[in-house]
Parts: sequence; structure tokens; C-alpha cells
Amino acid sequence: MNDESYSDIRALIQRLKNADNKNVGENIEEAINFSSTSTEILLKLRFYLTQINIDNLNQEILIEVEGMKNQVDIFLD
Repeated sequence: MNDESYSDIRALIQRLKNADNKNVGENIEEAINFSSTSTEILLKLRFYLTQINIDNLNQEILIEVEGMKNQVDIFLD
């Protein structure tokens, strides 16, 4: 993962926290802050991104979440 990826993830965390997905945002933030390796972060991201309640997200955030899921899958392949 590169610095741009981390910046994108941190921006997504803030959007999730502001969109009634605070717990998921906090879990992702903890994964980034306390994981030992990039692979560990990516595996946790994959898990937490599936936990997002998409019912109350606007289209922009939904696109961002799907893009992040795809990016994580690419990194892990």
C-alpha cells in the first residue's frame, strides 16, 4: 500500500463516521493504526468494508466504498 491509499482510506473513515457508520469507521482506523503489516491491514479492511450499513449512505460514498473494496482485492491478489 502506498501513501495515497492510506490517505484515501482515512478520508473514507471520516465519511463513514459522519454517515452513521461510526463503529465501522473506528474499526478501520484501529486496523490501520495497530496492525503490524500491510497484509494484516488489507485483510481487516476487506472484512470491515463488508460490515458497512449501506442503507443510509449517499451514492458518492457507496462508489468510494466499492472502489476501496476493489482496490483491496487487487492488493491482496
